[in-house]
Amino acid sequence: MGDAIDTATELIATGEYDSAFQILSQTAGDVTLAADVRADAYQMLGVLVQISPDLSDGDESGLSHYERALQVSPNHLWAAMGIVSTFGERPYQHRNRSAFLAAEAVVRHQWLYLDAAAREKVQERRQVYDSGFGATPSAHESGETESR
Repeated sequence: MGDAIDTATELIATGEYDSAFQILSQTAGDVTLAADVRADAYQMLGVLVQISPDLSDGDESGLSHYERALQVSPNHLWAAMGIVSTFGERPYQHRNRSAFLAAEAVVRHQWLYLDAAAREKVQERRQVYDSGFGATPSAHESGETESR
C-alpha cells in the first residue's frame, strides 16, 4: 500500500490536495496496513493541512495528525519533527507544550539521522519553548482543539 503514499505524493505535487487528502485518510485509517505505512499517511496529512488549511479540522498546525502518527508508530521521526517544527506563537502553529516535549524526545533519540537544517529547526523551536511561550496549558492540552 506504499503505492497509495506515492500516489498521494504525486497528487500533492500537482496541487490536487483534496484527492491526496482522501487517499491519505483512507490509508491512515486502514488498520490492516502496517503501522509504518499508516504513520506515514498520518504524517503526510499533517503536512497537507499546513499546505492547504481548508482541509483541516480546525487544527491548521497538523498537530492532531502528527500525534496520530506517533500513536501508531511511537518512534516516527518525521511526525515528531512535525510537532516540534510547528510549535510556536504564529498562526498555523500549536501551543501544546506536552506534545512538544514528547516529540522532542523522539527527535533527540534519533538525532544522528537528522541533517543540519533539521537539527537547527529543533534547536530554534526549543528556544521558543525555553522562552516561556505557552507557559499555560493550551486548549488542546485540556482536550479542546485550539486553532490559531
